[in-house]
Amino acid sequence: MNLGLAGKRFVIAGAASALGKATSTLLAREGAGLLLLGRNRDKLEALAADLDGPVEPTLGTLDLQSDPDALARPIREDAVVAGPFSGGVYCPGTGPMAPLRMLNSDAIEKLMRINFVAAQMFAKALAAKKIRHPDGGSIVLVASAAGSRGNKGLSTYSASKAALISSARSFALELAEWRIRVNCVSPGYFESPLAESSFSWHPGGREALEKQHPLGVGTPDDVAGAVVFLLSDLARWITGTNLIVDGGYLA
Repeated sequence: MNLGLAGKRFVIAGAASALGKATSTLLAREGAGLLLLGRNRDKLEALAADLDGPVEPTLGTLDLQSDPDALARPIREDAVVAGPFSGGVYCPGTGPMAPLRMLNSDAIEKLMRINFVAAQMFAKALAAKKIRHPDGGSIVLVASAAGSRGNKGLSTYSASKAALISSARSFALELAEWRIRVNCVSPGYFESPLAESSFSWHPGGREALEKQHPLGVGTPDDVAGAVVFLLSDLARWITGTNLIVDGGYLA
């Protein structure tokens, strides 16, 4: 099956995360060119060395916590050198448990800068005239099943993901004239460092969370497959939607 990804270029923000790695691996195998963005240069270089694809990826380091607007610079610079992008995936996210009694404005703003504000700047950068491909493209923002379901201690995290889902619908309408599709993927719990930290504080631990997922806790590949589908030509008539990939968690 031809996904139509060969020869296209995509930006993966948060490339060194569990989902970023899985998504980058699938895209590289399909022949896509990649700009891998993240905080840790060593991790990005290790990922690049492991990728099995015909196009060598380029790398860019940045700190979204201190400056969400910094996303535009490496994307713009890479586009000038290697050509426009057909889209990208926003994977970064933080979600520490924070019960209401422990919330403060600094913690809320920190989480929102990474989970929501920087994602907005990511979409803005990819939609810029000198960066977007003239044939259009696809932007995937990674949200969470938590954006559609309440959880104790996750009020700010859930709110940030719900905001991401809502903004994607508006972006989809705004960018349709340039044939840029914008969608979200909302995973349930899948194997990752963030999930491992969740197991430690969730009532009943990992066993309880697994029972809440009829198909069990997923893997990064389970989610990456959905992300790559939305980037591909198979999803060319899908925009403004939120694809839930949660093993039945919300059901």
